Amino acid sequence: RRPAALAAGRWREAAEKLLAASKSGPDLLRRKADESLAALKAKGEGDLEDARTLIAEKKTDEARARLKSIADDFAPFDSGVKAAELLKSLEK
Repeated sequence: RRPAALAAGRWREAAEKLLAASKSGPDLLRRKADESLAALKAKGEGDLEDARTLIAEKKTDEARARLKSIADDFAPFDSGVKAAELLKSLEK
């Protein structure tokens, strides 16, 4: 079963719960958490790529909104960190 937060699209909450589950609990739970984490990381990377496309298309306002969302929702992952950095560079 997927965590309710993941099913509801509450990405940050899901990430925090999955990260905790991947570090403790029975092997099956850890494996399932790792699988869900991989999917969640891929979503963050895909969203970040979409934001980069918006920047290339000069849709800066839309890109800023998307980057802020990614930075907030995927903060525990590289995509969240990269989104925050990219957002900061756009605001210069």
